[in-house]
Amino acid sequence: MAAQVLSSPVRLGLSLPSAVEAPTLSQKLLSLRHVLSSGASINEATEPGFKALSSGWSDINPIAAGAFINVATEQDVVASITWATMNSVPFQVRGSGHMWINSLPSSGVVINTRPLASIAIDAASGTAIIGAGTLVSEVTDAAHAAHVHLPLAAVPSVTVIGSTLGAGLGTFQGLYGLGIDSLLSARVVTAAGELLTVTPESHQDLFYALRGAGNSFVAVTEITMRAYPEINGGMHFSRDLSFAPSAIEAVAEAVNALPRIPNAKVQLYMVSPAPAFTPTPILNIWYAGTAAEGFEHFAPLFALGPTQQIGSADSMVSADKLNDSVDELAVFGGRKPAGSGMLKDLDVKAMRACWNGYSSFVKANPSAKQSAVVFQVYDVAKSLELETLRGESAYAHRQFGIVASVVAKYEDAHLDAAAAEFVDETLELLTPKEGKNVYSNISRGGETLEELFGSAERVERLREIKKTWDSANQFKGFASLL
Repeated sequence: MAAQVLSSPVRLGLSLPSAVEAPTLSQKLLSLRHVLSSGASINEATEPGFKALSSGWSDINPIAAGAFINVATEQDVVASITWATMNSVPFQVRGSGHMWINSLPSSGVVINTRPLASIAIDAASGTAIIGAGTLVSEVTDAAHAAHVHLPLAAVPSVTVIGSTLGAGLGTFQGLYGLGIDSLLSARVVTAAGELLTVTPESHQDLFYALRGAGNSFVAVTEITMRAYPEINGGMHFSRDLSFAPSAIEAVAEAVNALPRIPNAKVQLYMVSPAPAFTPTPILNIWYAGTAAEGFEHFAPLFALGPTQQIGSADSMVSADKLNDSVDELAVFGGRKPAGSGMLKDLDVKAMRACWNGYSSFVKANPSAKQSAVVFQVYDVAKSLELETLRGESAYAHRQFGIVASVVAKYEDAHLDAAAAEFVDETLELLTPKEGKNVYSNISRGGETLEELFGSAERVERLREIKKTWDSANQFKGFASLL
């Protein structure tokens, strides 16, 4: 591996900080303003536009940074990180703003990569080049227009790169594996201000870390992914099935018994939908194929006697609209303590206890009626196969076919204690006897490194890579490895 060299401040046009003075953040930013591209901008906390930029997915633990650096080019990212390192300014790299674990002080800055959004899909070669800041919804629309599928996260309003670095669990993972399994290369800026292209052949240690823990190592400005020919003309079977609360056990048993196949997925929601906002179990079912095939595969779920079915007249939906309903939980604003756990199957007794806890919480706190508990059920065979075929990754939870996530959503800060108790107790109820495993993209905060990244040996491997690429621990992601 080539030695890392901090990008030359002189070459970048940055002036070295004074050893005598104690400049303010505004004063430090003056030298950066002179070297950023004409399309870049800086919004300090006292300037117009800062408030809009600082809004995020959750109003709990809001960003307290002193400025947003809105980059327009890769070189802006290089200059911003080099400047921050020179001036000992803490920083966080941000795409869509959905990261809710914020550790920046008011003296820190956010490097906003949303302006780097770009998409280039080549269906003939089966590749897609995606820039930092590009949302899942934007790539999904482009992929549908290009008649391809990409293994992206299931939440439309998050960025492709941010969600992929955490593993990239999503609708198509049964067919194509996790998002990280289709990652071919990444353009990154290191803590030393070095711009690199990382592939399985070059910087192998960093490529390993990027795939599952990448948010803790570097800033990624662009990735190249595999793209796959669309199935059934991009039209897939999908329906929502509502059930009576008394059917929770039967629904859980039926979901466990349903064969997990590559081109099908089940999501079980505990939600309180409008207009009545009555707590209701809802199954969202998806099948990449015809309606007849979908009805046949999910026949055991229809046999349970849903109280309501929701979907188009022909039960078909275009691939770019598959996850629209998921985004209701992803809108900005509101207080949202959240967390997740990885499961192999649904524990029927735990599901009843989970339902009772959810129902009691929203009934006792009507303003938290948009809270939810969600179980995403996938086939893991392809993901396990690709770990062998395409090399190891930092993601440690491939054997778990269910992601359980808990989100309490409300506005009144007085509910913080009750909401935190609801989230923590629900996650505890769902944790299997073998121990807790957490999907880092939906972490609660405070988890152990082993719960996020696997065994002590895996954590130690990541620590050694971290020491090589970010020994000062400037990229923290959802957890601090050093």
